Amino acid sequence: VQALAPVHAPDAASAPSLTLLLENETLDARFADDRSKASNRRRLEKLRQWQARYEPLWGGIGAVAEAFGLAFAECGDIDTAIDWYRRANRADDGSASMKAAEQLGNLLARRGAARGDAEEIGVALTQLRPLAEIQPTVERHNLLGSAYKRLAMVQSGEAALSALQSSQEHYAQAEALALDTAADDSFYPIMNAMAVQLRLAALRRQPKAALDAARVAAARVSEKLGLCGP
Repeated sequence: VQALAPVHAPDAASAPSLTLLLENETLDARFADDRSKASNRRRLEKLRQWQARYEPLWGGIGAVAEAFGLAFAECGDIDTAIDWYRRANRADDGSASMKAAEQLGNLLARRGAARGDAEEIGVALTQLRPLAEIQPTVERHNLLGSAYKRLAMVQSGEAALSALQSSQEHYAQAEALALDTAADDSFYPIMNAMAVQLRLAALRRQPKAALDAARVAAARVSEKLGLCGP
C-alpha cells in the first residue's frame, strides 16, 4: 500500500482564519471531482494534521469545533465529527451555531442506525426534539422524521410501527411548514412521508392507498428547484 505524502498544516493566524480554512475544505470535499477513496484518505489525513496542530490552541472555541465537525462529517469520519460537534455544543463562548446542535443529533441517529443501536438513536431524538419545540423549522422536523425512520429500522413489532408513525408525523409537519413559508423545500418531507406511509401500510397488511397527485406534483416542482432536503 502506497504511503500517503505528508500534508503540512496551514499557517492559520487566528481562530476565524482556521474556521474559514475548514469551511473551504468542507466545500472542496463536497464538490470535488475526485471522490475516490484515496482522495478522501488524503483529505482526512490533512484534517487530522490540522487537528493535531490547532486543537490545543482553539479547540475549545465553539465555531472552530463546529467547523471541524462539519469537515470530518463531509469526509466520512462520523465518530470524530460527533466528538467535535459535542465540543461545539459544550463550548462556553457560545460561538457555535444552532446548526451544530442539529447536526449532532443527525449524526448520532445515522451512527445508531449503522450500529443497530436503538439507544443511541434515542439520544439523537433527545437532542433534536427540544430544538423543534423551541423553534420549529422544516429542517428540524425533517431530521426528526429521519431519526424516527432509522429507529424503526432497528426495531420490530409495535415499537417499529410507533416509530414510523412518529416519522410520518414529523415529515408532515415539515411539509406544512414548507408550504406555510413558501420555502419551496417540500420535496424531501413529501417523498419521505409517502415512503413511510407505504411502509406502514405494508407492515399493517393494509391496502396501499393511492398517492396524492397534488403532493407528488408539489414535490416534483421542489425537486426541479434543487431543494431536496438534508
